[in-house]
Amino acid sequence: MNAKIIIFLVLLYCTVSCGQKRHIETTSRLIPDTTFCELSDFSIFSDNIRCLSATEDRLYFSDYSEAMFALDKQFNLKEKIGNRGSGPGEFIGCSHFHIENDTIYAINEMKQAIEVFVNGAYISHIPYPAEARLTSLTRFFVNEQFIFHSFVSDSLQAVLFDSCCV
Repeated sequence: MNAKIIIFLVLLYCTVSCGQKRHIETTSRLIPDTTFCELSDFSIFSDNIRCLSATEDRLYFSDYSEAMFALDKQFNLKEKIGNRGSGPGEFIGCSHFHIENDTIYAINEMKQAIEVFVNGAYISHIPYPAEARLTSLTRFFVNEQFIFHSFVSDSLQAVLFDSCCV
């Protein structure tokens, strides 16, 4: 008897659910093409841009194969920070950077160090220990003397590095 009731309810459900379908009308709104800003000179851009950051009056980007650049609000080149090379303030793979007030901390991946610039001028070089390897996947920020950065590992997710103890 219970089986007949269950079969009846299932058939009733199937009959009711297969009834008239409601048509839901959807509308799409097309948005016209938008141009944010056209640059007159693209020669400073490459296909190796790894990091972008903006302040009130500047847009900064790192070109992995070259150095860092600062543009004004009209996208005019205002400053080149560092150069390609292995000397002080020079980059072999500038991947990511952090801006704190007037100080820029930039990862120099192949030198396994962070280059420090104040108002665009080279100040110092912070070498990194081998166990805290910097890669193009590293993200970091600086808080006073401490550098906090991500770490690609099975056992560690983040590393605190005291830059004063180098």
